[in-house]
This record gives sequence, C-alpha cells and structure tokens, in this order.
Amino acid sequence: MVWSANCSIFEMSIVLSEFFFGMVSIFMSLNMHLFLIFIGEMSTERRRSLRSDSPPWPSSSGQQTSSQKGSLYPTEQLRELADSLHSEAFGTEEGVVHRKPQYSFTQGARKGSYETADESESDEELEGEEYSRSLPRPPSDSGVSPSILFLCLFAVVILISISVYYYSQSTAVTTAKTLENYRLQMARLLKKRYPKEGDKTRNILRLIGEKLILQEAIEPYVVLIAGERAANFSADIVNVFLNVTNRGAMERIILNGQKKRYELDKEIMRSLSKGSKTVILDGVDKLRGDTPLSLHSVCDPDHSPFSSALILLTINRPLRALDSQCEIAVSSLLVYEWRSEYMNKDRISPIISRITSYVICLRE
Repeated sequence: MVWSANCSIFEMSIVLSEFFFGMVSIFMSLNMHLFLIFIGEMSTERRRSLRSDSPPWPSSSGQQTSSQKGSLYPTEQLRELADSLHSEAFGTEEGVVHRKPQYSFTQGARKGSYETADESESDEELEGEEYSRSLPRPPSDSGVSPSILFLCLFAVVILISISVYYYSQSTAVTTAKTLENYRLQMARLLKKRYPKEGDKTRNILRLIGEKLILQEAIEPYVVLIAGERAANFSADIVNVFLNVTNRGAMERIILNGQKKRYELDKEIMRSLSKGSKTVILDGVDKLRGDTPLSLHSVCDPDHSPFSSALILLTINRPLRALDSQCEIAVSSLLVYEWRSEYMNKDRISPIISRITSYVICLRE
C-alpha cells in the first residue's frame, strides 16, 4: 500500500516538474520576444536622435564665399566660366536661386499641378511642423518592463505549482487513509463473523480494495462467492467498501429461473449507473435459457460499459471444496446448471472465464 502511494506521488511529481519547466520555457520565449521588441524600439529612437543631432545641409542659396570658390576652381578662368554658365541657367532673387524654365510651353502645364491642401498654411507653420516631426520622441512610460512581466508570470507559475503539489499530497494522504480504514474494517469483519476464512479469502479482499481505491479503474472487478452464507458475506463486503468510500447505497438483484435476459440487462444497467457502481447478483446458478449471456458483456474486462464497477456473484449452496479446487468446482457446477438448448459448452465457457477471476469458497 505504501509502495503504491509513493509511486503515485512520484508520478505526480514528474508531471508537476514537466508542467513547471514547460511553463518556464514558454515564459522565457515570451520574455525574449518582448526584449527584442524593446531593443527595436530603442534602436528606432536612437536613429531619430542621431538624425536630429546631425549638422545641417549646405545652403542652396548658390552664394559661396571666395574661399569656397577658390577651393572648387583651381584657376580664375574656370571660375569665371562656371559663373557665366550658372547665371545663364539660374536666376537669383534675394539670395534664393530659381531655375529658369528651359521649355516655356510646359510652364503653364506645371503651374498648379502640385497644389495641395497645405499651401494655404504659412511657411512658419510648416517649418514648425517639420521641426516637431524631426525631434526624437521620448520613450513611452505606458508599457510594462519585460523583466517585471516575466517575474510576475514566474511567480504565478510557482504559486500554481505549489498549489497543485499540496493538493496531490493531500489526495495521496486521503487515499492512503481510506485504504487503511478499509483493511482495518475488513479484518474486523472477518475476525468477528467469518473467523474460519483463510489467507486466500483475505488476499482476494485486500487486492480488490487496493485496485478500487488506489488504482485507476480500467475494468470491472468481479468476485464470485460460493457457500450457504454467500448472500450475507457479499452484503457485508459491499457495506464495508461503501462505508469507507462513501459511494452510495448497495444494489442487489435476486436471480431465478424465470428471469429473462432483457430484464436482467435493464436491471444491471440501472444498478451500475448509480453512484455506488456496485451490484450483487444473488444466485447466478439459478439462471436459465440464454439469460447467462447478460454476464458476458457486463463482466468483459476489455469492453464492459462499466469499467469501474464492483460486481459480486453468489452461489447460495454448500460447495465443499478446498481452496485449490474452488474454481474448478464452481465452473463445473455452472456448466451443469446453465446447459440447455440455448446454451452449449462453447457459449458457457467464455462467460465462466470472465466471472471466475476471483473465486471464494466459504468455509462453513
């Protein structure tokens, strides 16, 4: 029992570790993405700042100092030639250079072709807008720092992991206490009312309790009990199990030779659909016709619609057999009782194999 509980805790720890590291990797990726976005914004602001701090372009007035002209033209003749060409191609007015139109017939076509809605604005307003757009924008304070965001998310992950861990620990402790309570009550029951039962009966009941309480249900658990006190014994077992697990009330179906197959199917379906998922089929040896086929599907370990059910079958007659011969004696009895024109041995054998996984022959 302790080993099974430790295995469950170890598996839960592995799952929590995988979940924790997965969340850390996700938030690390998110942090890196936010960091790259932050670096990109800083680079943009830096480029704007450098652009605003760059020296102004040379004036386009066309007027150059003598030192500039001297540096451009090595001889006086070349300078005079360049000035003459410049004066022919351009005109100057109040220090502003105007290019003379080369083709007069296109001057009217170009006039007004570049008018915009902003021409009515003054030059001072336009220059003010140009200057304001050229200034570097200050970094926004509305955004949250990626480091702070990552720390907050990391703290949330830690809190969730701690909560899940303590919940799993609490569940494991509760499950272990439930199993221990089941073992104590079952031992008290056998000692008080069935003191002659041996180790095989005790081991079967212990194993059934561990499977139903500790393990995830993957198949119905079927126990066949034979003996004069089989009905009382099965009821006592179910009461102990339901008492420690709080799964509801016991369901009992009395069987006889007149029970039809469709009737039994409905009763089993109704009983196992309730919260207890536990049923006692009292007197399976009394079934006749094709009614035993109802047990074929409900007790199937692979395809049963009730994978977490506890099904107890009883044979209420003395069956004096040793523990080693108990299963053989029960199988022979059921073949003898069920054989009919509807049921031959080939149809009976699969049913018996499904209901004799755990067989108890009571010692009277």
